Amino acid sequence: MKTLLIASLFIAPLTFAADQAGRFGAGSAYEAPAAHAPASVSRMFVKAVSRSASVDVPAAGGSGMIIWTISADARPVRARVTTPSGSVLQPSERGSADRGLRRFDISPAETRELDLPRGAHEVVHVMETVPATYRVDVDVP
Repeated sequence: MKTLLIASLFIAPLTFAADQAGRFGAGSAYEAPAAHAPASVSRMFVKAVSRSASVDVPAAGGSGMIIWTISADARPVRARVTTPSGSVLQPSERGSADRGLRRFDISPAETRELDLPRGAHEVVHVMETVPATYRVDVDVP
C-alpha cells in the first residue's frame, strides 16, 4: 500500500505540469487546463471596459458563475447583474442565498499576491446558472 501511495504522489504533479499559472502577457491565448478544469465545465470570459458599459456574459447552465469586477485604478466599480429570468441585483444590494445571487467585496489584502491594481474589486456569485446570457451593467465613474 505504501508503494502505491508514493507512486500516486509522484504521478499527480505530473498530471498538472503542463498547466500554466500566474500572469499572462497581453493578447495571450487562454488554454483551458486539461485535467482539473475540463472545458466542458470550466470557462473564462474576460471583457475590458474603460467606461460605463453593458456586457453580456454567456453561461452554459447547470453550475455556478463568478462575476469578478476588477478596477484598473482606485475608482470604485459597481455592477448590476440581470439574470435571464429578469431578476436584478442592484449595485447597492448584497443579495442572498435565497435569491441565488450574492455580492462580496474583496479587500486589496486578499488579492495582494495577484498583483492587481489597488482599486475596489467585487464579486457577484450566481449560485446556479441556466444556459443563457447574463447582463452585467458596469458603472465606472
